[in-house]
Amino acid sequence: MKSVIYETKGRAREYCELALNHYAGCAHGCLYCSSPLVLHRDRALFQSKVGARVTAEDIRASTERWKGDSRTVLMSFVSDPYQPIEAELHLTQDAILILHNYGLHFTILTKAGAPARRDFDLYQPGDSFGTTLTFLSQAKSNRWEPGAAYPEDRLQNLMYAHDDGIPTWVSLEPVIEPMETMACIHAAAPYTDHFKVGTWNYDPAAAKIDWAGFAREAMKVLRQYHKGFYIKKDLGKFIGYPEGYKEGRQLP
Repeated sequence: MKSVIYETKGRAREYCELALNHYAGCAHGCLYCSSPLVLHRDRALFQSKVGARVTAEDIRASTERWKGDSRTVLMSFVSDPYQPIEAELHLTQDAILILHNYGLHFTILTKAGAPARRDFDLYQPGDSFGTTLTFLSQAKSNRWEPGAAYPEDRLQNLMYAHDDGIPTWVSLEPVIEPMETMACIHAAAPYTDHFKVGTWNYDPAAAKIDWAGFAREAMKVLRQYHKGFYIKKDLGKFIGYPEGYKEGRQLP
């Protein structure tokens, strides 16, 4: 049987200890995406050939092994749980129902817009919803992540989830333009319970950014909003926290 739910390691473990990657490839076309590099796949094929890597039965068989585990399962790291093909396959929806059937909780990490709201009525206490915000500028988002939902749509998802009582979180990674990331914090703060803040990996241009200054400013603003946050290891090392830094409510 294919490995479906698995224990994370490395950078991924800073987000969640368990994960489920049920789609292969990603249609978002993000220029900064590291998944093709990590998976040793051709970037063009990774972005154009998107499909299910497992079936609902695979998910069910794997989930039985983790029955009753108190840790949250993240969907997903190397793809997006709300690929356009999800409208046809409903694999993310199936996964949610299966996880709940075995007493497990989940968290979503997506760059999708309205399609991600389809399953909000399935969330239970212990589940949470997260989105990635890289740019507030629609023009810059169009350039760097052409297949992803507009930033405004992702912010609306946070608002709807928050209004529905679903715990919300935002992944601020990669940080390509610190000012844009700060703008995302201000825009998302009213609807977001927790922020995870990282850097920009696998690109030499990242060396030009004042990471220490950015980290301190981000922490200052997040404290002003009384938000829980986690400064990831790659960013924390610039301000004396090589093991990362947590403050306030943590999600997932």
